[in-house]
Amino acid sequence: MGILKSYFTYLGRNRLFALVNVLGLSVSLMFVLLIGDMVVRQLTVGHDIKNRKEVYVLTNGTSSGGHYIMGNMLSGRYPEIKEWCAAGDMISIMAEKGDERLYFKPYMVRENFFTFMGIDLLEGDAKSALLDPSGIVLTESFARRLFGTDAPMGQRIKVRYENMEMAYAQVEADKRVDEYTVTGIVRDLDNSLIPSDVEAFLAYGEMEHIYPMLTEKYANRGASGTIILATFHSGCDPNAKAADLLKFLHDEQFPNFQEVSEEELAEMKAFGDEDYEEYARMSARWLPLDEVYNSDIRAYDFVQNSGNNRKILLVFSVVGLVILLMAILNYVSMSVAQTANRAKEMATRRLLGTGRWGIAARMVGEAMVMTVMAFALAFLLALAAEPFAVELLQTKLDLAGDLSWWVALAYVLLMVVIGLLSGLAPAAILSSYSPMDVVRGTFRRKTKMLWLRLLYVVQGGLSIAMLTCVMFVSAELNGILSTPLGYEYGNILRYNAAGMDAEAATFKRAAERLPFVERVCLASGNPAEGTMSFGLGTEDGNGEQILFVSRVFFTDTAFMKMFGIEVTEERNVAFSWRDSWNNSYFSESCFDSLKRKPEETVYVNLANPAKHIVCGQFRDFTVGSVLSRQWPIRISAAASDTVFGMTQVLVETSDGDRTRQRAQLDSLYTEVFEGMPFESRWYDDLLNDSYENVFRLRKIVGIFACVALLITLLGLTAMSLYFIAQRRHDMAIRKVFGSDSRRETAALMRFAMSSLAFGAVLSVPLMWFGITRMDDMIGYDALFPWWIPLAAFAVVAAVSLLSVWLISRKAVRENPVENLKTE
Repeated sequence: MGILKSYFTYLGRNRLFALVNVLGLSVSLMFVLLIGDMVVRQLTVGHDIKNRKEVYVLTNGTSSGGHYIMGNMLSGRYPEIKEWCAAGDMISIMAEKGDERLYFKPYMVRENFFTFMGIDLLEGDAKSALLDPSGIVLTESFARRLFGTDAPMGQRIKVRYENMEMAYAQVEADKRVDEYTVTGIVRDLDNSLIPSDVEAFLAYGEMEHIYPMLTEKYANRGASGTIILATFHSGCDPNAKAADLLKFLHDEQFPNFQEVSEEELAEMKAFGDEDYEEYARMSARWLPLDEVYNSDIRAYDFVQNSGNNRKILLVFSVVGLVILLMAILNYVSMSVAQTANRAKEMATRRLLGTGRWGIAARMVGEAMVMTVMAFALAFLLALAAEPFAVELLQTKLDLAGDLSWWVALAYVLLMVVIGLLSGLAPAAILSSYSPMDVVRGTFRRKTKMLWLRLLYVVQGGLSIAMLTCVMFVSAELNGILSTPLGYEYGNILRYNAAGMDAEAATFKRAAERLPFVERVCLASGNPAEGTMSFGLGTEDGNGEQILFVSRVFFTDTAFMKMFGIEVTEERNVAFSWRDSWNNSYFSESCFDSLKRKPEETVYVNLANPAKHIVCGQFRDFTVGSVLSRQWPIRISAAASDTVFGMTQVLVETSDGDRTRQRAQLDSLYTEVFEGMPFESRWYDDLLNDSYENVFRLRKIVGIFACVALLITLLGLTAMSLYFIAQRRHDMAIRKVFGSDSRRETAALMRFAMSSLAFGAVLSVPLMWFGITRMDDMIGYDALFPWWIPLAAFAVVAAVSLLSVWLISRKAVRENPVENLKTE
């Protein structure tokens, strides 16, 4: 307790030292805690599934798509299969709660799903919850949405399947309402392989209302939207019969497992077929569920970590550790800067019998105390910053919820390591000095600056490198946003209208009567969000067979005017929606891909013998963002009164109060669509969404760079204080012999600039590492602006010189007699 009392007394007398170090360590540890929680959550995705190590997913080497009927077929053929299951993530469907309609996302599963996966239910029996097709299992949060504080078990839910089957010719479309009984409650899906937006589980047979071709009843083998899962008897190698499995699935005519010949592969590669890689890697493989999250094999309907996310995670981890290292170096620097002030205290302790190891242990103990205080503050700061970090990182964080005994142990070990790293250098310095040097006053002139200067060089180099990365990302983003899109847009509001043709037409007519509405368009998509893509075989202008891939916008005639798409040739071909599949405008790149001259092309045989009439030609425009892969574009624009099956209503308004305009249109939509839940979005917001990752990356790196710059500034403060304390005697002598305050300030400035120059050299490889990683994540091909490293160095230099000037003002103006009278 005596040690703590004397240390807190020392901190009370040196409040700036205490504030700067606690703040620096706390801010850096806050980042480490947040990034650490993100890393831990990434490494533990799917741990809610107890049987994850025993479960395997059927894949074809590139993806997991299968059909429900595969389960019984495979379990009957391969006795090593112990049990099988199936699951599928489907579109949202509507539940009725009184007069209120709620959309929710179901997960369609075989009745043994919960016991098969090892997922516990909070209420209900996992074995029997879905045995009855009328049973439904809800997540905790969805149960609260539906029933509030009432007990959900046994409650009835009405689910409306409206126009769900209309797109599938085998089943007649109908409107029906089914009732389900709540038979179980499961925890919310947090950090799970099952998508977090899933709110309910239904028996797989209910898929008949949503996508009937996936069910046993219709057994369309071309439909492959089901995950097939299996467990195997102990000692069996799931992939021992991979070749036989592939042949069996091929012979049973499952499209996802159809092998092609070497000649066909060569043709696909030559045509640029986007499915070439899938067919080249064709196999039948059971993928362990425990490996799904980080696998390059696409496991549909499960959450997976994309390659880009892994790169971002690596960058965040490296940057977080770098900032922590800078904070530790800063603490060491400032502790050493205070050695002159503590020398007499330690000399007195040495003269009273304390040994060198005792002094060293005392300094390390004090560093531990500082670390514990900083860590406690860092944890509180991290909790406060958690909502902001969740939004910024686009991933869920839960520091308090993820706290466990092994996490607490990791925190303790982290504090011990930081305390040791922070305390060893000051301990080594103070314990090595002779008490007599302090008594005689020669202590200050015997200490050296080399190692402290080295620390500052490292901090300066890191700051320059990180600031360069921020400027690079900003320059990349500015280049991306300034790239012409090939079309124009004004105040356009987007509404969804999938499967609601009559309501969409009514809404269009009503909206056109509003005074501020310029035009209304029904469409299958828009340039920002994209549309459907088709790959069709045809013959190019040279007579060679090619695969012609294009994006096709099905829409009405208002579309091209709304987006200012430049039509370079209009052939005035009138057609109705029935003709739209075979009549369309072609972009310039269509003719480039087809190797045909526009003026000589009346029609194109796509998916021979279908003749696609060329209605005209328009200039290419960007679909999605400029970072997206671009394809030739076709626009099928029929008369508005013949259009049906559109997914969106686009409303263009005049300049004015957008908030008021949106409110009126939203009210009209609610009235026409009878209270159906919806979200209206302005087009510029949709376009910004496509660059969201770049915006987030710039903001994150910018925050890191600011923190690094702050810590560097604190480190420079320590270095300057220490340097001035060392050189007061020398400055006093020089001033006696004619020097002045200006010359002494200039000498300190030169010292700081020379250190930064070495730091700039050190920053070059760090810059290269950071910029190449950022460029890889952004994927935008642009020249590196030469001025960015110079600007970053100038900013760091300006901050550093300002710091030195402010700190040195008092020292260089002191009366030299004050520093010489003790000699």
